[in-house]
Amino acid sequence: MISHFIVLTTYGQIFFSKEFGEESGVDVALTGGLISAVYSMTSETQREKITEMALEDKKILFRERESDLLFVLTVDELMDDTDANDLLDEIADSFFQKYGELKIDGMILSDFEPIIDEIVQRRLWYTTTQKELTSKKWDFLATGGIASIMAWLVALFIKVGYAFRDGFTAGGIFFPSLIPSNQDLGAGIATMLLATVYYSLFLSIPLLLGKFIFERAPALKATYRFALEFFQRPTRSGYSSFLPKWFLLPIVHLFAIILSISYFGRVMIWELQALQISEGLLQQLNAINAPWVNWALLLLITVFTFVSWIFLQPLFMTITVGAIRKTYQFDKRFYRDAVLVATLSSYFLLPYIFWASLPFQELLGFHPDDIGLLNFERTTLKFLLITTLPLNIFLFGFLFYLGVGLSRLVKMDRLTYAVSFALSAFTTILLQKLIFWIIFQSGLIYIGVI
Repeated sequence: MISHFIVLTTYGQIFFSKEFGEESGVDVALTGGLISAVYSMTSETQREKITEMALEDKKILFRERESDLLFVLTVDELMDDTDANDLLDEIADSFFQKYGELKIDGMILSDFEPIIDEIVQRRLWYTTTQKELTSKKWDFLATGGIASIMAWLVALFIKVGYAFRDGFTAGGIFFPSLIPSNQDLGAGIATMLLATVYYSLFLSIPLLLGKFIFERAPALKATYRFALEFFQRPTRSGYSSFLPKWFLLPIVHLFAIILSISYFGRVMIWELQALQISEGLLQQLNAINAPWVNWALLLLITVFTFVSWIFLQPLFMTITVGAIRKTYQFDKRFYRDAVLVATLSSYFLLPYIFWASLPFQELLGFHPDDIGLLNFERTTLKFLLITTLPLNIFLFGFLFYLGVGLSRLVKMDRLTYAVSFALSAFTTILLQKLIFWIIFQSGLIYIGVI
C-alpha cells in the first residue's frame, strides 16, 4: 500500500528515507533531487504548491511544513485519498513531536523508523493480516454460531411489537404478552414481571454467548473491523485487494439475517421493491400449493435477489470490464473484491426489508393484511413520509455504497467503470425480472397471484 516515504528540504537535502516492501534499488539522493526540482518548478511557474502527483498505479503526496521541510509519501492508487492524507499528516506531526526545534541540518534521522513503522502498522493493519486462518474449524464454527444467534435475535426484535399485544411465537417458542389483560392489579404486575424475566433470558443468554464466541474469533473481529471502516468511507473498498479470502465470512451472517427477517417478518424482496406476505396472499397460494412450498418459493425469490446482487452483478461486471479492455480473461481477483464490496453494501438492504416487514408496518399503524385498506393508505402523506421515504433512503444507501465501492476497483479508467457498472446492474435487474416471472407468473409452478 505504501512504497516510499521521504523527509527532505524543499531544496533537496534528505533527512529520512524509508522504502516499504521489496527494495527497488532507486538512488534516494537522485530521487530527492528530482522531487525537489519538480516541487520547486511547479511552485514557481504555477504560483501554486503541488499536493499530489498521479502515476500509472501510484500517487505521490506532498506536504510542506515549517522550516522548509517537505514530507513525501508514495502510496498505491487504490488507497483512499483521505486516509493517505491523514497518514501523511500524522507522520509529519510525529516527526515534529520527536525532533521539535532540534537542529537537524546534515543529520540522518534513522531513529525515526520505529515511529513510522508503528503508525503504518496501526493505520494499515489490513495489509499484514494472515493469509490463512490459524484455526479453520473454530472460525467456521464461530461463524455459524454467530449466524444462528443473529437470526434468533432478529426474530425476537422484529416481533417485539406483538409483545405488547397478544404475544407471539418465534422458533417454536411462545412469548406471552408483556401487558396482561383481564387481571387485577397485583396479578397483572406479577405476570408482567415474570414475562419480563422470561424475555430477558431469551435475549441475554444469546447475547452473552455471542460475545463469548466473538471475542475468541479474531478472524471474525477483523472482518467486521474492515466492514466498519468501509461503512464509514466506501472509498476504502480498494483495500479489498490486500485482504485474504476469509474476509468473505460475513456472507453467512448476511443470509442468516435475510432469512430471519423474511420468514418472521413475512416479507419478500425482488428487483427493487418489497411485498408483505399477508394472510390473504397465503390463502390464495395455499389453494394451489402446500404451505411449505409457498414459503419456500417466497424465501427463494428473496434469497435470489441478494444472490444476484452479491455474486451475479460482480460476475457481469468482471466479464464486461475484460471485454471493454479486450483482455477476454476472467479476473478472479477483481471478481472476489467485487463480491466483498457487494456483500458489505447489501447490509444496507437489511433495514430496507425490515422496514417493509409486515409486523413493523403494523407497528407503524398500517394494515398490510387488509389489501383494500392498504391500497388507500399508500395514497396518504403519512405512508409517503413514514414508509416510502425511508425505504427509498435505504435503497439509495445500498446503491451508493455499491457504486462508490466498485468504482475504486477499476484503476485509472472511469469510462470503463461507468459502462461496466451500468450494464451489470441492468443485466442483474433484468435477470431478477425473468426469475420472478418464471416462478410467479409463467404458470410453470403455479398460476400467479402476485
